[in-house]
Amino acid sequence: MPLVLGGSLAHYLRLGLNEAGRAIPVTLATFGYSGSRMAIAVADPAVLSFLQSVALIVSVWLTVILTQKIARQPLVNLLPQHLATVAIGSLLWKVIVGW
Repeated sequence: MPLVLGGSLAHYLRLGLNEAGRAIPVTLATFGYSGSRMAIAVADPAVLSFLQSVALIVSVWLTVILTQKIARQPLVNLLPQHLATVAIGSLLWKVIVGW
């Protein structure tokens, strides 16, 4: 579950941080006011990549920790599941972050 949440968060960070800064000028333009002097805040692509990477790394670690706590099994028994979690996290990394 944390991996799904982290992947969704990493995916929508780009939309949230780029488009949220344009919400007020677009809203004003919808009602006929000139939003040309309004400041538009857009996140730097390096910041977006960093935040997406952190979200994915933290979600992979939380998934491993939560799986260990729920299963109450030795690490060796759950190693295939943890490796699958890391593999899915790395695929999400390549798709979302693009490194």
